[in-house]
Amino acid sequence: MDTTQIQAILFDVGNTLSRSASLSSSLADIANTQVPVKLNLSVHQLLKIGVEIEQEISRLYEVERLDQPDWKDVWQAGIENCGLDFADDAVEALCRAHLEQYLRNCEVESYSIPLLEYLRKVKIPIGLVSNVTGPSEIFERDLSEKGLRSYFDNVVWSSRVGVRKPNPEIYQIALEGLKLEPSRLIVMVGDHEIADILGGKQMGFTTVKVVPHGGGSESAADHVVTGAELQKFLETKFTSSKAS
Repeated sequence: MDTTQIQAILFDVGNTLSRSASLSSSLADIANTQVPVKLNLSVHQLLKIGVEIEQEISRLYEVERLDQPDWKDVWQAGIENCGLDFADDAVEALCRAHLEQYLRNCEVESYSIPLLEYLRKVKIPIGLVSNVTGPSEIFERDLSEKGLRSYFDNVVWSSRVGVRKPNPEIYQIALEGLKLEPSRLIVMVGDHEIADILGGKQMGFTTVKVVPHGGGSESAADHVVTGAELQKFLETKFTSSKAS
């Protein structure tokens, strides 16, 4: 590809720009707060529910899972798998408290803001496309609180639009927000082989997989880099001519 003509970069967020926390331990972290106390849930029960919810969400990351289910159904399934049953309003309250704690436990990677600042400086449009199971406003607020939201020209949450990566529809929504068409001049950066890499390749994007330091490099992605190497890679591979 002609790297002088890169049109936009789309990012995933979890395990790409931020380090994802454990859903199960995050639920246990709220044991002494209002919602679980009201529901008379012990730390052991919260951990068990958290594990079930984590497993329910992991099942969404399959090639054929293209629609985003109602987040309440996912939490209700996890709760029922533990032999419990709560009213809808209790499920919603527990989910919101759980996700808010989970996001507090997720940390922005040290390289993320310098990278995004660089991309803004060289005037490359930046989008975010994320699979999330939960109220989108919680994730939107967290993105702002972590100092990331202002860098993106368009943000697409799967729970807001009803489809999830690798569904081409969610990528198309992101491109429409940027007023662009699919091409190799769009770069998709993410950590998940199915959601980000397969999804991006199906759209005809150039794909970059972010892996942990020392992580395996087997991937269908066009490029595989660690997060710490990401800015230097993008500078030299795609954006150096724009910075000059």
